[in-house]
Amino acid sequence: YLVLKVFVGLLLGYYYHSDVGFGDIVAANPKEAIILVVVEIVGCMALAYNINRIGNMLQYMQEK
Repeated sequence: YLVLKVFVGLLLGYYYHSDVGFGDIVAANPKEAIILVVVEIVGCMALAYNINRIGNMLQYMQEK
């Protein structure tokens, strides 16, 4: 139980210190905050993947 409480505290700390400030999507409770953190991480991973793919395409074009 203590480990879960610490984990939720860390996730909430990340959520409240990493928002972009628009206020469009606001968590009303800890469960929603955890879901928003997961959505944010997935979004960052998708952006990084797309940037990597563009870089690979440019590198392939330079080699030809």
